[in-house]
Amino acid sequence: MLESVSFILLYPEIFYGMSLSLVLFYGILTVFLYQVGIKSLYFLYNIQSNNLYIHNAFVCQNVKILSLILLFFYFLLTLPTININLYVWYNYMELNSFLIFFKLILVVISFYFFITLYNYKFIFYEYLFIFLVLFYALFLLMMANNFLLVFLCLELMNICVYILLAYKTKNHFSMEIALKYFILSTFVSVFLIIAFLCFYSSSGLFSLNDLILYIQGYACWIDNFYGELPLKFVIITLGFYFLLFYLFFKLGVFPLHQWVPDFYEGASLS
Repeated sequence: MLESVSFILLYPEIFYGMSLSLVLFYGILTVFLYQVGIKSLYFLYNIQSNNLYIHNAFVCQNVKILSLILLFFYFLLTLPTININLYVWYNYMELNSFLIFFKLILVVISFYFFITLYNYKFIFYEYLFIFLVLFYALFLLMMANNFLLVFLCLELMNICVYILLAYKTKNHFSMEIALKYFILSTFVSVFLIIAFLCFYSSSGLFSLNDLILYIQGYACWIDNFYGELPLKFVIITLGFYFLLFYLFFKLGVFPLHQWVPDFYEGASLS
């Protein structure tokens, strides 16, 4: 019974994932139909132009409309869960009022972001689709309560950033910074894996909340302990150092900020 309730609470995420597939299918289908000479899937923009640039631009406009509809219904589906405090999907995700509130704020920001993009002319719908995937990974990351899910969401966001950086394939600086960021980010992700391995090897836990309770228990025990620190606590502390190294790099905090100026110089802003 509890698992069925958990499944119902994940309807917003399931809806978002299925809608992503439909948006991608629409983009692929319109490109295929254009190649075979059929131009009828434009929804609000039904054109009969043989110009490939105009065709792609109108497809992107439709994808923007679909993205706004997706985010609107995702907001409506998420809103009823704001008063729920529960672990779902075998404790892989956590739902509580605080997280849901900030997730709703992020959905509104995402909605506004796509509204601001409405007047921009794009010729590749994949650009907009990558933003949808990036927001989806961010929504899942906010609810993640498991090391594996956290890592998968972070890596999915990284993949989206790689693609967005290399969006302008004819821009030498964009391609260069995309390759640099890919190499550096892949290297730093190893430290995140090592941090999770340290936590798991010491506690045997994958859940973030369970790990916090475990560390609090150890801290209470150490307050009354005068002697050599146990090996488990040393390994957990080492794991936190690896985690801080990863966060400092991702946030561009001193002394791991050297890549940030190069990143902003080469990244395309349009």
